[in-house]
Amino acid sequence: MSKLCCTKIGSMVTAVTSSKTSKTTKTSKQPPLSSTKPFGEPSNEPIQVRTVTRFIVLQKNQATWPQSISEACAFCNDLATKYIASGYPTQTLRIVTNPWGEYLNTTNESTVLADLELIKKILASCQPSSADAGIRIRFAAGEATTKEQVSERNAKQKRIDT
Repeated sequence: MSKLCCTKIGSMVTAVTSSKTSKTTKTSKQPPLSSTKPFGEPSNEPIQVRTVTRFIVLQKNQATWPQSISEACAFCNDLATKYIASGYPTQTLRIVTNPWGEYLNTTNESTVLADLELIKKILASCQPSSADAGIRIRFAAGEATTKEQVSERNAKQKRIDT
């Protein structure tokens, strides 16, 4: 069973659907009203969809990743295609996961990079048809949730910065 919740804050409209295993957010931003129109007067300009986001939960079992990621890509692409066909420009598609420590092999840096390379290949294989309209997929690995993960990230960042 999915729930739908919509909110409007200023010119930003956000719709969120969620279920036990996934959550979807659609955010759109209306262009600012022209200075020649009085405040509150309706605009004929369509809202612009900044991003279509699908939240997914990846498991440690890599065999499940292709289906989860492909389904998320298809969902985002289908929605973006419908928005575009309805006259609502769409900028990006985004897939966001649960915390990366829950699904990536964190034994060492090499195993993490290998897992991320696998995800990159899966994403490349499900490039949406909306890519023809200049829309691209962004992948956001979930947050670090332990002190060790944060410390590792900070240490790696220092090596990159020097």
